[in-house]
Amino acid sequence: MILQVMPLYVRLIKYTDQGLKTLKDLPSRLSSVRKIVEANGGKLVSSYVTLGPYDVVSILEAPSDEAAFKIGVQIAAQGNLSSQTMRAITMSEFVKLTRGPSKAKGK
Repeated sequence: MILQVMPLYVRLIKYTDQGLKTLKDLPSRLSSVRKIVEANGGKLVSSYVTLGPYDVVSILEAPSDEAAFKIGVQIAAQGNLSSQTMRAITMSEFVKLTRGPSKAKGK
């Protein structure tokens, strides 16, 4: 049995003025975000409030770049945040990519 793992995406999020003014609504907004992610076949893995240029960093799984794009657009359309979404790979995936093609034994 092959374990199929969905691609990972890191979202760097900044609250808009609207989002900051309505922080009291954050629990319902988080519920809405989770529903949008799941409706597009994804999973919200984790979110962290951060210091620095971004307010939140979220990690999500999505079945494709297209699904991740749709998730980002649908969340941004609510007007509470702006974000950047980046495709991420694990370090072990990166190591495999840097090894190059494997050579057949005996040749």
